[in-house]
Amino acid sequence: MHALYGKAFAKKAVDLNKNDFYGKHTHKATIKGKASGCSYEINGSNEASKDGKYEAANAKLTVPMDAGLEVGLDSKASGENVVTSSYKVSDAVKAEFELKNPSYPIGDKTAVSGTVTLLDPGYSAEIKFAPINLKTQAVDKKCGASVAAAFPCPGMENITIGVVPAINFSTKELNAAFSIGGGDKTFQLALCGGLGDLSNTRQVTQAGLKGFFKVNDLTNAAFEITSGTHSLNDKCYWEAAKALDSSAMEFKIGADYKCSGSTTLKGKVTYKGSPQFDIALSTALAGKSKVSAGLKLNKDTPPSLGLTYTLE
Repeated sequence: MHALYGKAFAKKAVDLNKNDFYGKHTHKATIKGKASGCSYEINGSNEASKDGKYEAANAKLTVPMDAGLEVGLDSKASGENVVTSSYKVSDAVKAEFELKNPSYPIGDKTAVSGTVTLLDPGYSAEIKFAPINLKTQAVDKKCGASVAAAFPCPGMENITIGVVPAINFSTKELNAAFSIGGGDKTFQLALCGGLGDLSNTRQVTQAGLKGFFKVNDLTNAAFEITSGTHSLNDKCYWEAAKALDSSAMEFKIGADYKCSGSTTLKGKVTYKGSPQFDIALSTALAGKSKVSAGLKLNKDTPPSLGLTYTLE
C-alpha cells in the first residue's frame, strides 16, 4: 500500500531530529501494555502548560469490540475526556471518529471529528473534518476539512507527489500544502511548502527541504532546512496560516550512532541566528522498554536535561 502523506516525505529525517532529544519536560514516564486484546497507555511528566499548570498526563484504554472495530477512552489531566472509535472497513479503508468531552445533556465543549483513510498501491488519501460543536452546531474558525493525498509521480520512479487542499468552514479560506520527494530505507529527500488563503492574500507559507541517508550500518544522518514568515498547522490544515516570530532560515543537522545492540547516541545542531546543541542517549531494555536522556545547550538559557522512561 502507498504511504500516507504524513509518512511519505523524508519522515526518517524528522524522526531522527526529534525523537529522544530534550522536549518540554525534565522527567517523563510512559507505561504501555496489552492483555486479552485490550491495550493501555499511561503518560506522566512535569511539562508545564502556558498557564504554568502540569497537565501533560493522560491514561488511555483501547478495547476491541468486534472484527475491525475498536473503542477507546483517553482521559487527560487537563480534564478533557475523549472517546475514540476505529473501524477497519477493509485492508484499504479505515474510518476513525473522535468525540471530545461527551456528556448528557450535551455540554458546551462536546465536539466530534473524524478521519477516513484510503490506501491503495497507487495512491493514499486521508480525509479529515474538524471538531463540530454538537450543542450549538455553530461553525467557528476551528471548523474545516482537508484531503491529504499522495501518489507516484508519472514517469519518474520512486518519486512521490503530495497535495493537501483544505477549507475553513467559517472564514471560507482555502489553504494548500504540497510536497515532492522520494527515496528508500537508506536515502530520503523531500521538498515541502504551501499557500495560505488562496482566494485572497495567497500567503506563501514556510518551505522546507529534508533529507536522510544511511552512512553505514552504525550511523545515520539527517538535515532539515526551513524558511518563511508563516506556517500551516499540519494537524489542521484549514486553520489560518500562523505568523512566525522570526523569518530567519533554520538549519537542523543530526546524526545517530549505534554504540551497541541496545544503546544509541544522537547529536543535533540547530542554527537560527545562534546555534543550539542537543545530545541524546537511549538504551533499550527488556521487551520494548527504553530509557533515554536528552541534553540541550545554547547561549541564552542554562543547560536543560530531560529523562524519559518507557515500560512496555
